[in-house]
Amino acid sequence: MQILLLSGILAFGLSQSDATEDELFLELRDGQLTIRAEDEPAELLLAELGRVAGVTFRGAEELGNDLISIELTDVGLEPALREILEEWDAFFFYGSGGGEPSRLQAVWVYPSGRGQGLAPVATEEWENLDDLGRKLADREPYVRLRALEILAKRGDDESHRMVLDAMRTEADDAIRMKMVTAVLGSSLEVPPDLWKTFATIDRSEDIRAFALLQLEDHPDFRNVASAALTDPSPGVRGLAEMLIEELDAQEFEVPTGQVPVQQE
Repeated sequence: MQILLLSGILAFGLSQSDATEDELFLELRDGQLTIRAEDEPAELLLAELGRVAGVTFRGAEELGNDLISIELTDVGLEPALREILEEWDAFFFYGSGGGEPSRLQAVWVYPSGRGQGLAPVATEEWENLDDLGRKLADREPYVRLRALEILAKRGDDESHRMVLDAMRTEADDAIRMKMVTAVLGSSLEVPPDLWKTFATIDRSEDIRAFALLQLEDHPDFRNVASAALTDPSPGVRGLAEMLIEELDAQEFEVPTGQVPVQQE
C-alpha cells in the first residue's frame, strides 16, 4: 500500500462508539480505535468509520466487492487505517482550520496500483455550499476570502450569487479588495452595473478606482468617469482625469492614411 502524508500531525480527541450490526463494531475513544469486522464490504465499513471518526473517505465506491476482516483494539486512528487499507493505495490529508490543531480530515482510496501518479482532489473542491456560506461569515478574514475564491471557481448560479453578495457586504475593505481581484482572475463575470456601483459609491477609494478601470470598454464609461471627477479622493479624481484624456485622444485620433482637414 502506498500512503502519502500531505501535511500536519494527528491531533484528534473524540470519544464515540457505534455498533451497527453484530458483525461490525466500531469505537473511537480519545483517538484510539477498536474495530471488529468480518467480511464487511469495504465501502460500508469506511462509511461507518468516517461517520464515527469525522473523516471523509473518497473513492471507496471504486473498491467494488472487496471485503474487510479485521480486529483491532485501542489502536491509534492512523495506524489502524494503515492496517485497514493495506491492500489499497491511499492518500491521507491532514488540515487545520479556525485556529484548531491539524487533524486527519480526508482519505482518498484507490484500487491497488491505481494511486500511481495521481493526486487527490482538494477537499475544498467538493465542499458543499452551506459550509462555504458559513465560512463567508467566519470571523477570520482569510477564511472568508478563501471561501470566496473557491466559490468563484464554480460555474453554478448559486455560487455566483454568493460571490457577488460577499463582494457587496464584506466589512473589511482590504479583504474586499482581495475578493474583487480574486473574482477578476476567475471565469466569473461581474455585472457592469455592479462595477458602476463600486466606481461611484463604494466606501473604499481603492475599489472605486479599480472598478473605474474595469469599465473602460463600457458604453457608459464617459459618464461614470465624469462623475468620478468629483470623487472625494484625489487619487480617484486623478485617475478619472487621465482616463478621460485617453478617451478624448482616441476619439479625435485621425485614422491611418487619412489627411486631417484644415478648416479656414
